[in-house]
Amino acid sequence: MLAPKAWASDAAAVSAAMAAPMAASLKVSVLNKAPDDECFVSIGSTNNVYPATPPCAMGVPKVNGGYIWGMTSAGQNIWYGTVANTLCTVISGILSTAELSLVPFETDSFVCEFASSNFLVSHPTVPPALGDWRPPKILSYNETTGTVTDRTPDDPLIDQTLGIRSAGSIHDLVILAGPSLAPFGTLAPGINLFAFQNSTGKYLGSTTLTQYSDIRSWTTVNIPSQVDPKFLYAGVQNRPAGTGSVLRWTGTVNNPFTFVVVGNIDNEPAYLAATSSKVYATTWGGINSPNHLLSGLWVRDR
Repeated sequence: MLAPKAWASDAAAVSAAMAAPMAASLKVSVLNKAPDDECFVSIGSTNNVYPATPPCAMGVPKVNGGYIWGMTSAGQNIWYGTVANTLCTVISGILSTAELSLVPFETDSFVCEFASSNFLVSHPTVPPALGDWRPPKILSYNETTGTVTDRTPDDPLIDQTLGIRSAGSIHDLVILAGPSLAPFGTLAPGINLFAFQNSTGKYLGSTTLTQYSDIRSWTTVNIPSQVDPKFLYAGVQNRPAGTGSVLRWTGTVNNPFTFVVVGNIDNEPAYLAATSSKVYATTWGGINSPNHLLSGLWVRDR
């Protein structure tokens, strides 16, 4: 059977790339890497130490930083936030939803302790299924100097945040945010937001918005014809219904946590995009939706 024309074309392109790999190369540079921050002995061991700076007196170094969950570009800086031990969190979430037992396990590459984690002894408010949770980090990378700066604030709200799932920036302001810690199968009791001044790196404070349970996507649109040409939008999940809303930022650097609702939809926004005239939102669906609705695309006039 002859392949369709498009398939034949694709096959020819693949063959050409394989024959001359340098012609189709991608250059990648590592700008930062999560550090060893724990000394691990064994699952549930009281000798596991976090935080720790190896070399370890006992056990082996462990890296908890698992995923850059939120990122935004502001001027010469890239701001990003993390979530720890992502693989364990995902596995725990799936098994908990299916009402299956969480059995700790260890491989050559990672370990998931779940409720057996000794970390829970000093953090009793952390849900047992999230025994592999560690406080998230907020960092910035300066594209001019090539330096990475740990911006994680000395703020107790960090210890109540699952991870920094989203980030947005406008003017001289950067906001990073994520859901509060909550047991799997329940909506988080709020979203935690952390604000910084981009030009100086100054920490501007934090807040919890209890009317929302998740925040994921931000988008900025530039409209030169306006007096203030930049607009910043964020997508959130509502409590307790589990529906979604699109917010427009209306604050200032001195009052960074002010928003207005510009759209209500049936699911949490997964991705946002905006043009000079419209705002677009795609939604989570299926098992990602508390209401088990299908994913959708929503549009409204800006």
